[in-house]
Amino acid sequence: MLLAEHELNASAYTVRCATSTDINLYDATVAGLAALKGPRHGGAGPLAARLLDTLAAGDIATNIRERAMLGEDFHGFGHAVYENGDPRAENLLAALSSAEADPRLTRDAPRLVQETTGLFPTIDYALAVMTRMLGLPVGHETAIFAIARTAGWIAHAMEQQTAQQLIRPRARYTGPAAGRSQIADPI
Repeated sequence: MLLAEHELNASAYTVRCATSTDINLYDATVAGLAALKGPRHGGAGPLAARLLDTLAAGDIATNIRERAMLGEDFHGFGHAVYENGDPRAENLLAALSSAEADPRLTRDAPRLVQETTGLFPTIDYALAVMTRMLGLPVGHETAIFAIARTAGWIAHAMEQQTAQQLIRPRARYTGPAAGRSQIADPI
């Protein structure tokens, strides 16, 4: 339920655009899957799982401090929309904590990363904790994300079908002004 709908994120917008071309729901879902796969969207789960492996391989506080000092990324932390915390992550991490998931991963790591970097956990981090708890291999975070999101994509597609209108935004060129080529003249 936490992942079924999330406004016009990249995958939902892709589904709507694809549907507006009058393709069927199956193909629109495939378009959503392609967009979801990117590491700036649902594909961030495997990166968060790798971070979990690194953090859990020793003292979490030390690992977090060292990553921060080196300027390394904290995949699964810091959301473009939820600057003060992803409520989906909060809910899933609380449920995982109640289900006796490792408290170092459900509570300690998120708190320490937030204290060190100011970044809050995202749903990608929470999914990584869940797949680890379930013993699933890295990569299943994206599959779980996709399964949950499919219901929302289909709802978006059905709504777009009723509009019977092609989504065709206009684009404005913002590059260098027209004129002399930037390539040097041949001698």
